[in-house]
Amino acid sequence: MKERKSLIFIMIMPFILFIITLFVGRYPIPIKEMGKVLIGPFINSNIENLEPYYTIVWEIRMPRAIASALVGTALSISGVAFQSIFRNPLVNSGTLGVSSGAGFGAALAIILFGQKSAPIYVLAFVFGIIAVALSYLFGRIYQSTHTIMLILGGVIVSSMFSSLVSFLKYVADPYNQLPAITFWLMGSFASVDYSKLLFSAIPMLIGIIGLVLFRWRINVLSIDDKEACTLGINIVLEKGLIVLFSTLA
Repeated sequence: MKERKSLIFIMIMPFILFIITLFVGRYPIPIKEMGKVLIGPFINSNIENLEPYYTIVWEIRMPRAIASALVGTALSISGVAFQSIFRNPLVNSGTLGVSSGAGFGAALAIILFGQKSAPIYVLAFVFGIIAVALSYLFGRIYQSTHTIMLILGGVIVSSMFSSLVSFLKYVADPYNQLPAITFWLMGSFASVDYSKLLFSAIPMLIGIIGLVLFRWRINVLSIDDKEACTLGINIVLEKGLIVLFSTLA
C-alpha cells in the first residue's frame, strides 16, 4: 500500500510542478487568478483585466514548460533504454558519448551552415549515433569485461568529441559562430515559442513513442543476448532501433 501511494505521488508531482512553473517567475501571478488564466481561453471569458497574465502564461511560459517536460521525458526514457540494452545502471547519454557527439555535430553544422536549425539537428543526430556506435564497439572488444569496457569506451568517445568541439571553438568566428556554439552547448529554453516547440517536439515524440512500443523487447534484451535470441528477438536489428530512437529523442 505504501509503495502504491509513493508511485501515485511520483506520477502526480510532475503535473503539479508543471502548473506551478506557469505561475512562478519574475512576474508572479496571484493564486486567485490561476484558475481564470488557465481555463479562460477555453470558455471565451472576458480577459481584458487579465490580458497581461494570459500573455505571460500562454505565450511565454507554456511553450517553455511543455518543452522542458518533453526534454525531461526524452532524457529519462532514453537513459532507461540505454541502461537496459547495455545491462548497466550507470549508462546514460553522457556516458556513451551521445551528448558530446551531438555537441560536435551541432558545432560543425554552425561553422559550415550558419545557425540554420535543420543542419544543426541533422548533424547532431548523426554524430550522436556515431558516438554510441563507437562506445558500443569499444565495449565489445573484451567479452569478459563488457560492462567495464563499455563505460571506458564511452569515456574515450566523450573525451574525443569534447576535444573536437574545443578545436571547432578555436577555429570558429569569435563574433558570430563561437557565441552560437557556446549558447547551443549550454542549452536554454529562453527562446522557445510554439513554432520551435513543434519543430523540436516531432523528433522527441517519435523517439519516445518508438521506445514505448519497444518496451517489452527492451525488457527481454535486458536479460541476456542468448535468451533474447531464443525468444525470437533479432538482437542486432532491435538494439539498433532502440539506440536510434533513444538518440533521436
